[in-house]
Amino acid sequence: ERQNIPTVVLFDKTGNYFGFQAIDLALDVTNLNENFKLNLGESAASRLEPPKFDTGDGKSRSAHEITKVFIEELLKNVIPWIESKGLKTAKRVLIAEPLAIDRTGNDSADWLANYRAKMKAILQPFFIEIDFLPEPFAVFQYYRYGLKHPLLSSSTRHAALVVDFGGGTFDVSVVDTTATGDVSGGGRNSRPLAAASIPVG
Repeated sequence: ERQNIPTVVLFDKTGNYFGFQAIDLALDVTNLNENFKLNLGESAASRLEPPKFDTGDGKSRSAHEITKVFIEELLKNVIPWIESKGLKTAKRVLIAEPLAIDRTGNDSADWLANYRAKMKAILQPFFIEIDFLPEPFAVFQYYRYGLKHPLLSSSTRHAALVVDFGGGTFDVSVVDTTATGDVSGGGRNSRPLAAASIPVG
């Protein structure tokens, strides 16, 4: 009966836990792994020895390994829930992503490309199509098509300021739409007008 799932994993001798369950079961908050999305893009997918992080069961794991456990545990719980509602499990998934991350050192200049490659590798066993959408566009689409906010649901051009203070990043963006009020798959309306994200969320 909660409205979101925190990006948190607990590795414990009794098993792997995610989201609020991880938070509730952690005897010590330092055993939780959080904000690993930022670390996911910091090393190239081809790198043989990516950085490792301490986890609650005493083993060191890469950001890729931690994210893989989070996604797999999430889907293990979500898929039965979807089916219990009489719905079919999706074969396609759309991942909201930060615009960019200002990181320096090693492979971090290619943060977004590294992040996408690793997310695709993790999700490919579950979906036939994986695509990405900048987070400011995802926010705009939610208010336009999900909440149907009256200011955004009309078929006119919009310029919307999106402030996203998240769990790991901070974005301020301007979403400039097409003449019919939609974001575009190509051309000048295909990217938010924004400065790069900064890791201060």
